Amino acid sequence: MPGSTARRQIILHAGLPKTGTTYLQRCFVANRTWLADRGVGYPQYGQEHQDGHHNLSFRLRDLPPQDTPPDGLSPEQAVRRALDEGDHSRVLLSSEGFSALDPAGVSVLQRAFDGCDVRVAVYLRRRSQVCVSAWQESVKHGSSVALLEFVAEQLLGSSARLLRFEQVLTAIYHAFGRSAMRVIVYDHVVEDGLDLFEHFVTTTLDLEVDEGLCGRGRTINEAIGQARLEVVRAINQARAVRGKPATASHLAPLLEFLARDPFGQELTDRVADVIERRGEYLDLSALDSEWRDRDQSVRLALGDAVCNAAGEHDLFRPGDSARPRILRPSELYAAIPPAEFGALLDRLDGSD
Repeated sequence: MPGSTARRQIILHAGLPKTGTTYLQRCFVANRTWLADRGVGYPQYGQEHQDGHHNLSFRLRDLPPQDTPPDGLSPEQAVRRALDEGDHSRVLLSSEGFSALDPAGVSVLQRAFDGCDVRVAVYLRRRSQVCVSAWQESVKHGSSVALLEFVAEQLLGSSARLLRFEQVLTAIYHAFGRSAMRVIVYDHVVEDGLDLFEHFVTTTLDLEVDEGLCGRGRTINEAIGQARLEVVRAINQARAVRGKPATASHLAPLLEFLARDPFGQELTDRVADVIERRGEYLDLSALDSEWRDRDQSVRLALGDAVCNAAGEHDLFRPGDSARPRILRPSELYAAIPPAEFGALLDRLDGSD
């Protein structure tokens, strides 16, 4: 850093997915000046797409950046440009995409971070809870996959981050060492009634919270209700059948339409009735219990790098595993034929 012999510190917030990353990133943006006044830079370069440094993670995974034209920089040059934005002794980079890097991408980060002290923050969440939350988010982004199928995909996927977070932790451990790691159990922060951003500020940034902080306590990615979520999934399926798959951009117009269109409201009510009559509870406790031995190994290996573990031997406290009420697509379509969702889609398209 110009004018200083001190080593710059990099704080890399790497997710994991569905652990409040969107909320944290919005707070980072809202408090960019507050952070800068305390020596922590949150670069704008690489943060063109939404509130995290997702474009940096895209480059590191050989994916094109979004919402910004190409600038010809290599992935390593792009990371260095972000680090050199402003004269800060500490730089915070945040994207859950950093936890999805392959060894080549990690090597690029290591080179870009050469000569700096590195701290990597990773949040963990009970597998049953994160799996349901990730499925709901996938539907909002256009998926037509039902929860049972989604869980099966996660179980069969050998590199799935949702259920095998120890793979991410191992990669970070080997790349940066245990002393660089800050592992936080997301569930415990929530259960203790703490604000996630304030906890990050005090635990990961080692700063004091004051009244200057803004943007705290907002709800991000609000739940839309089970019946409406099932309607969204069915509409996504109808779009896919027509060869025009849904994307995240379709969600807001669809929800607005369901709220004001009588046919949409009536269909949503009918779906809710089908869920009540034909739905069943899915006990996902095995997703938490079957990995307990592996979690204990992680706890032993990381030691005090885990900031709020359940105890000396366990990562997670005993807690309620997710037990969502599900509706199998076969049961839904037996009660409400797919053609009715197609008719709703026609009304939606006709309202544009």
